[in-house]
Amino acid sequence: MLITDYLDFCVDTYPTKLCLGQAQTRLNYKEFAADVGNVAGGLIDVGVRHGDRVAVLSENSIEQLALFFACAKLGAVYVPLNYRLAPQELAFILSDSAAKILFAGSEALAQVVDRIDGSLFPSSLETRVLSCPGGSSGGGWQMFEAFLGQSPSFIDMQAVKEIDTVYQMYTSGTTGLPKGVMISHQQLCHFIAAYHAMPPRRQMGEPHLAVAPLFHAAAFSLAVAALSCARPLIILTSFNPQEVLATIEQEQIVDTLLVPAMMNALVAEAQVQAVSLPSLKSITYGGSSIEPNQLKKAVEILGCEFQQGFGMTEMVSGLIWLTPDDHHRALAGEVSLLKSCGRPAPGTRVKIIDPETGNDLAINQVGEVLLQGGQMMQGYWKQPDKTTEALAGGWYHTGDAGCIDQEGYLYIKDRIKDMVVSGGENVYPAEVEAVLCSHPQVVESAVIGIPDEKYGEALVAVCVIKPSESFEAAQLIDYCRERIAGYKIPRKYHFVDALPRNAAGKILKRNLRNTYGAV
Repeated sequence: MLITDYLDFCVDTYPTKLCLGQAQTRLNYKEFAADVGNVAGGLIDVGVRHGDRVAVLSENSIEQLALFFACAKLGAVYVPLNYRLAPQELAFILSDSAAKILFAGSEALAQVVDRIDGSLFPSSLETRVLSCPGGSSGGGWQMFEAFLGQSPSFIDMQAVKEIDTVYQMYTSGTTGLPKGVMISHQQLCHFIAAYHAMPPRRQMGEPHLAVAPLFHAAAFSLAVAALSCARPLIILTSFNPQEVLATIEQEQIVDTLLVPAMMNALVAEAQVQAVSLPSLKSITYGGSSIEPNQLKKAVEILGCEFQQGFGMTEMVSGLIWLTPDDHHRALAGEVSLLKSCGRPAPGTRVKIIDPETGNDLAINQVGEVLLQGGQMMQGYWKQPDKTTEALAGGWYHTGDAGCIDQEGYLYIKDRIKDMVVSGGENVYPAEVEAVLCSHPQVVESAVIGIPDEKYGEALVAVCVIKPSESFEAAQLIDYCRERIAGYKIPRKYHFVDALPRNAAGKILKRNLRNTYGAV
């Protein structure tokens, strides 16, 4: 099955039903399909063919999705770019992907591209298009309206196979340079089928709000899933809590995807406005767990259900789900469930292995989390060795340390590569970081392991603390002694103004190891 089969079905069956909305624009399925055809015609006119990479640097927009489906129709590969990346980072991805054409969603983003050093600019890139309607051309950029071609009278869909790559999304590169994750039509369709089988099941015509960035796997896959089952997709360019609340009310939004920071901001704003949102049935969140008090307040203020998705770009998106029923159980007293990622979606398998021996581990034993399912990636673009390593034995090796309890719930403890072996004991930095961050003076922390002659590795904590003239590391050591084993307590502490992060907001521990690599 091709992802375009979903769109074609909706066009044939519900041609006049609302498909997409953004600002004042409304498109039904027939109109959106016409736009997709015109974009496909433009791609053909500039020489894009089966297998060519099409890069898109844009905030959330209808044009983004038209480009995706146009690529899918032609057998080209859609490459979404994180608009928070610096010019040099964009240059790497454009060069690595060998993108033939680049679309920029605004003149400001086009200017970011223009700042790429000429020596780094990829030779494969033949065409640059400003994909915001009404933008001005210049500086080598073509206007979107001029780019659009005539919708092809015939596209040989038999030339596109379900095993063909439909998009290539780059990982955030916390352990090195970003890797291009290749996902096929078949794998994306498998995710959509599994997602729609999970509660709460949504109905045709129920609007979904896309406000999280569509260059991220979760937001993108849920947006495509909504469009694929005749659910109107309402798009916001970026997150603003006042605008989100107004949109939910005006568009009768039924569900959306948020990260916990967005959710907290939305709850705070909803409390100030004292709004009522009867249409909102559920919020999906991911990226981190939610505290019991946060959940209770969110339920009281927003009045909807919640579900958590756990996944990764290499598996399309969420494939482990903490359902609304699980959240009800947590509110009823089983609060430990909120520390879980949930249980597998249909067609997904999970197991825990000893990372040293490869042997399967028993219930509640911590080891590396392995995943398997129809949505598992094809591999990393032009990196066969890393693909073989990641997909060894037909399982995706997540690099996460975790365990499964007797009910089948998955708990993530830390990253395997972040695990520190100190004095023969395994220490998971996330556990230590949680204790440090519970101190009222600590804003955030990162714990790393560095070489140590006596212990093999020693723990070092890098913390952002609230302004204080008298706060010292000794106070943190005393605080930790009461809460964790002695071998888990960091030996050295560094207080900094901010922790280094990549464009996706993930802490760059490799930078910390380079900076604080000796005790």
